[in-house]
Amino acid sequence: MEDSRAAFRSFRDAKVSRLPWLGPAFFTKVVYFAGYRRDGHEIQPLILDRVVAGRLPVEAGVRRRWGGWRSDEWIAYLQWAAERAAAAKVEPDAVEMALFRGDSLSS
Repeated sequence: MEDSRAAFRSFRDAKVSRLPWLGPAFFTKVVYFAGYRRDGHEIQPLILDRVVAGRLPVEAGVRRRWGGWRSDEWIAYLQWAAERAAAAKVEPDAVEMALFRGDSLSS
């Protein structure tokens, strides 16, 4: 989880690796494709964009604003998705995809 948090913070920090005009919707995709592992030993990085954020319930811990999410909100979302995935016996990215598609989540 700390690696995911550090990656998020690095992309937000102009002194480290921030890319102008590219926010969480872009870099959470980069972190997802670079860091997703199906070993189940760590919270998995997932994509957080305006579509997903707009469909997250309050208990997921992400405020409804577009593009200004903080690392603690992203981590809360990852933890929430991991819990939902475990309850449904699916991978965490299946939870993210269900949100993106507007599908209902069981559990």
